[in-house]
Amino acid sequence: MCDWDSFNYHPLLENLKYIIRAISASKNDALRDLLKKVLCEDIPLLALRVWTAKQNNYNLSFNDLYKDGINIPDNLLKLISIAQHYEYPTAMVDLSSSLDVGTWFATNSWTDGKPLKTGTGIIYRFDREAILKSIRNELSSPFLLNIRKMEASAIFGIADIKHLDPEFGLRPQRLHGASIFGLENTLIYLLLHYSFSTKSDGNDQISFEKSGFSAHTFPISLNIQDNIRLLKTDLAPECDPAIDVFSTAHLVNNSSIDKNEIRSFMLEENASNQEIKDVHRFMSMRLI
Repeated sequence: MCDWDSFNYHPLLENLKYIIRAISASKNDALRDLLKKVLCEDIPLLALRVWTAKQNNYNLSFNDLYKDGINIPDNLLKLISIAQHYEYPTAMVDLSSSLDVGTWFATNSWTDGKPLKTGTGIIYRFDREAILKSIRNELSSPFLLNIRKMEASAIFGIADIKHLDPEFGLRPQRLHGASIFGLENTLIYLLLHYSFSTKSDGNDQISFEKSGFSAHTFPISLNIQDNIRLLKTDLAPECDPAIDVFSTAHLVNNSSIDKNEIRSFMLEENASNQEIKDVHRFMSMRLI
């Protein structure tokens, strides 16, 4: 059983340290502006939300900033999803709205881009609306205790970035890209299990098909490969400007992000002294 009274929040900026360092070292104006928005606009509201949840007195909701059914700001979802598509470590999993792209990944090696000759291809399907409906229903359940602390944690979300301007990078469009957030969160599986097992006429086994998750398997064959007209260079072109931004060189430094790194970036982006002070204060309080 989860003990929410002793639950410790992992500082958000610690999860973003590789992304922050990569974008800070780059000259990509679109990505730099997106990171600035996250730091100046989203972070203060996230910090306030966590603080109010910790106080356990009341709960705040900022529906204009958040995606439907979740409590993660749109800019933050977008930033993490972009980095995920360039193989940076995040808590997200890549998705695609294109069956062709999904089939390519199920039947080809990402490392060298070569087709797999044998084996089993697997395509996972996520029904966003079915999943969100379950989570909305269970988050409003009177049986859940300490809901404020639960809502202060990131629950679930899908970031759709396939329509992003190419200045952010080419992969989001080429991959018809999206990312799913929350699959590492045991609360998701608890809510889905509770939602569907209580509606299953005594059958306590969760049905992934019914809950919005499903997996489709098929044998890999030459016939399937002949019908796939995509190459890795179509999905991840070498001319992509974001490749240099998300270099593996920025993954070497595993130290915690510090206030001076944040301050330097925010000054370069002409953030106000008050905006910088706010972020520093929230970092000191371990709210972000």
